[in-house]
Amino acid sequence: MNALDPTDVLLAFDERIRELGLDDASRERIRQLVTGRATRALKGEMTTTGPSTPVTAGGWGWDSVRIGSRRVRARVELIPGTPVFDGLDHSAELEENRRAIETVQQGSEASSGADVGLVTSQMVYTGDTRVPAAGPTYAEGGSNRKTVSSSHTVTTVTIYRAASTEPHAEVVTPYRMRITLEADDTPHAGAPAGPEPAKGKPTALDRFRGRLRIVEEDDVGELREHVPLSLMEPARPETEAADGTGTSGPGTSGTGRLLPAPDPAADPALAAPPRPVPLPGPGKELTVLDGDGVARPFAFPENGMHPRGIIGIENIRMAGDLLLTKAYDAGFSLRALEAGDGPDASALTELLRRTRETGLTRLGTGSAQALEDGTSSTAVTAFFPRTTEPDGYQVAGLTEKSLVGTDTGRLTLRSTPDFSRALLLTVADGKKLEVLRRYGENAGTSSSVEHSQSAGLGGAFLYDSPDNAGLNQTGLVGPGPNDLDGDGMPVGDDHLTSRNLKPKTGRSFLFAVPATWIGVGDVHRGIVDSKLANRIRGGTFAKARSGPQAMESEAYVVTWIREDVARELRIVTDTNFPERVGKAWDAVGSASKAWVDADKAYWKKRRASGGLRADLDAAQAVVDRAARTARAATRPVDLARTDVDAADTALRRAESDAGRDHGLADASVAAARAEVDAFADDEYAAPEHDGWAEVLRDEQDAALARLADAEEAAGTLRKAADLRLETARTGKAAADARLDAALLSARAPGRALDEATARRDAARDAFETRRAELDALRDTAERAAAEYHRVRAGADQLTRWHRLAATAEGREELDGLAEPPAVTHQAPPKAPRPKPSARPATPGPASDRTPSSRHPRTRRTRSRTCRGTVTPSSARSPSASNTPPRGCCPRRASTSPIRGRCPRCAAGRPPGSPITPTTTCWPPWSPTTPTPSARRRSPRRAWTSGRARPPAVSSTASAASSRTPPT
Repeated sequence: MNALDPTDVLLAFDERIRELGLDDASRERIRQLVTGRATRALKGEMTTTGPSTPVTAGGWGWDSVRIGSRRVRARVELIPGTPVFDGLDHSAELEENRRAIETVQQGSEASSGADVGLVTSQMVYTGDTRVPAAGPTYAEGGSNRKTVSSSHTVTTVTIYRAASTEPHAEVVTPYRMRITLEADDTPHAGAPAGPEPAKGKPTALDRFRGRLRIVEEDDVGELREHVPLSLMEPARPETEAADGTGTSGPGTSGTGRLLPAPDPAADPALAAPPRPVPLPGPGKELTVLDGDGVARPFAFPENGMHPRGIIGIENIRMAGDLLLTKAYDAGFSLRALEAGDGPDASALTELLRRTRETGLTRLGTGSAQALEDGTSSTAVTAFFPRTTEPDGYQVAGLTEKSLVGTDTGRLTLRSTPDFSRALLLTVADGKKLEVLRRYGENAGTSSSVEHSQSAGLGGAFLYDSPDNAGLNQTGLVGPGPNDLDGDGMPVGDDHLTSRNLKPKTGRSFLFAVPATWIGVGDVHRGIVDSKLANRIRGGTFAKARSGPQAMESEAYVVTWIREDVARELRIVTDTNFPERVGKAWDAVGSASKAWVDADKAYWKKRRASGGLRADLDAAQAVVDRAARTARAATRPVDLARTDVDAADTALRRAESDAGRDHGLADASVAAARAEVDAFADDEYAAPEHDGWAEVLRDEQDAALARLADAEEAAGTLRKAADLRLETARTGKAAADARLDAALLSARAPGRALDEATARRDAARDAFETRRAELDALRDTAERAAAEYHRVRAGADQLTRWHRLAATAEGREELDGLAEPPAVTHQAPPKAPRPKPSARPATPGPASDRTPSSRHPRTRRTRSRTCRGTVTPSSARSPSASNTPPRGCCPRRASTSPIRGRCPRCAAGRPPGSPITPTTTCWPPWSPTTPTPSARRRSPRRAWTSGRARPPAVSSTASAASSRTPPT
């Protein structure tokens, strides 16, 4: 997380350095310098001076074929792009440390003693011409040694810790990485990496000698960095930039011209090259110019002044290289630097190029690497207090061994700050400035005494060598008794003192203090400058050497200074920092606290709201499952309703057919009976002629027969119609029973859906209420952030105006610009308590709702004569707002061709009677219903109180028309 990826640039660089034949150890050293841990630890140095490491490359040759090897330098630099502001944050401690460790070691060892030996032999004459004598031998020896060694080590660790707890900005910065192999004489002064690398133009001879400068650069990603707001400048609002007024509300300057922040890098003195100066006097007390321009003795405060960076570090490095080169080589001329207007760019480049070829500054040597590491931005800021002491800051490790001896260099840096020209960059409240000091001392002494004694016994003989060369003694000795005694006594003493100063820090100031740096360098060459070499050379110039050299350069020190220390140095006074400016920065602190409190309130509420969203999602999932179950349960209901519709249609048809058949039967019987009655009326009339009575009797008999036939046919027709009607009624009853069973089965899923919908509605209400609260808290935090921006911008302008108004040069720069108004913090009004937004109770799209989910608050009850009444809710869903009101039968409301009417009782209702939720059903008419006089009213067949009774239905054919549904 938040790491750079140097893979591409490293692979490209590794491909290009093959022609110089770098060994594996050197390649691994370069890889270690670009790892994520190294870039995080050395990012500040990579963006300024650029850390480097010595590597071994091939010597003379062509391409990858090289003879011998040479030491060169590899440098890694980070080039930042345009940062992008990504938001504000708080409640984090941003810490920056500067650690200075010094270790001084002294050691000595002395050894003394004596060695004594005795050898004796006894020869006896043998009379032989070849071996004239032989005999035994005895040897004895002893030694005594005393060794005394001592060591003394002093380690001093000083850690300057600056921590900020103020709000900070999150900035996303893109970076490019540049890896350079410095195998030529191109000078590198240590300035921050520029947009374009310094590329040399190697010739064919340079390629043959391996003097190549290989540069590879590529994008390596982005870093999300946290920057305290005190180190940032508020941007000018777009509205102000458009109209040019320069006003951003109360508390700002109110003029059209804004005062820019001071820029120490624009000082012309930084562009001047180093200048040779006389050697300073030894042990001279440091005197600096305070803020009022008076020279006073200066001692670096024990706490309250924390250096953070050096602007112009390239001048200090350039002076060190020139000093050591001049001290090493007396023929190295610095006349170009002594000129009044200084050397031009080409002359200065040529001088720096010569420093890469001489003595301790030669590229690739250990002393050159130690010089670069000792004068880096991090090292100089960490040891800046040493530069204000009489002995100065000494760069260690300037020693190089070669075939002509050991060369030792000494470089000391001293600085003289000028507080009268200090530039105030920013002000911070609550900055923690701490100093941790550790002092460790180790002293060790060891003494040892060793005594040894040994003896040997053997034999020897004299041998006469040929050609009169003389007698030779030859013998053999065997070891005898031996004795070894030794005593040792080590003594050690360790002391460790640690002290951490944590003073209460109020207001702190970040200053860029100009300082004059004096570098003193000297070189001693082991053989060339020795007394023996001077005596051998002889002559007038036998002892000619450059001797110590001094050089002066300019650079700014960016440092945090506590308010009490700043007032002691007189760089903060009541004139350039009056009370109203202090109140303005107090307002900045109040605005900062107000924004932090508002943002904390928002995030505290938001962190506690994580479960509401999960609850709402879980409740919605339960509603979805219940809706699917309810839809599955309503499918049998729909089928049963279809069967009921078919049974209703069949029953109506059977009732119509039965009425028609009964009417036909009654009509035929009535006609036959009328004919019979006619004959009965004419029974006592006189016959018109003879045989008429018989004819009448025959016709009467025939009419009676026809009446009997008609009655029989009518009875048969009535029985058939009644049978069909009874069958239809039986089918209708069975369909109603199946519908009742389906409705009973669908009741539990519908109730579960209603309960799940209610829980989902409650979860949604809680979620929307909390979201409204969060919106209000967020708006309050945003207004507080805008107020913080306004107050900070006004405090900056007020501070710059008073800093300029305190000096004559500043007043000329102001050119009559009026003083900005006072800055006060205006807390934003508290937002009213938000109310949840009104929303319909519909649990989803209309296409996904079941009949029960269309009216989630509908309550269903049971009736004795019908299958329920409907008590709809006063709040209808939007999808059901245009639906006609439901009738007495809920199961018929959605499927009946005539909505709002029950097909079982439509014929029995009075025409134009309203349909109400409490209307009960009148039983259907039957052809066998008795006459109105015989009809008996039943409570079960009554309308609800307040309703008119249905009209009586006659038993004639007009009853069929009375079953027409009312309009």
